[in-house]
Amino acid sequence: MNIRGFLVIAAVLAAALCAIKLVARAEKPSGSAEAKEPVDKRFDERQLIARGKANGHALNALIGYLVANYLLCAHLGRVWTQPGVDAFIGVYFALAVFSIECVCRDAYFKVGENVRKNLWWMWLSTLAMAVLFVFTLVRHADTYVVGGLVTFDAIFPAMMVYYIAMNAVLTWRVFAAEREEAA
Repeated sequence: MNIRGFLVIAAVLAAALCAIKLVARAEKPSGSAEAKEPVDKRFDERQLIARGKANGHALNALIGYLVANYLLCAHLGRVWTQPGVDAFIGVYFALAVFSIECVCRDAYFKVGENVRKNLWWMWLSTLAMAVLFVFTLVRHADTYVVGGLVTFDAIFPAMMVYYIAMNAVLTWRVFAAEREEAA
């Protein structure tokens, strides 16, 4: 196995371990009756309403992206990506709309959840993917567009844009909330 394959496996495992750690922390019951209720019960009513609005906005963003993608393909007279790539990019776009809106409306984390610890794990996961992204960019930048079509290799930069934007907004929101509590 060459060094690229090893780095890909290491970065994917690091990101997966961080994601598993986040899920395990979210699912771990704390012993109280409230912690054993379904996950949605741990969000207060205001958060559920905000998440519903964000869900609707994400769906509208995805529909808008799909319409724009169709119009672009109709204008070009051909597709601009390999099959499926445009769908993945649209999903990450909608996911970004949902996540960032939830963070801005304070509806991303459950009530009483340790936000700083989750933020640390999210940045660690993003850093692991960023290392892989830089390595891939340096070694294989010519594979993002092949034959005039955007390839699956371009999904990774789209993921990085999402993760960096999400973590930046989340970090800003956490520190802004802490400043408000201190004042």
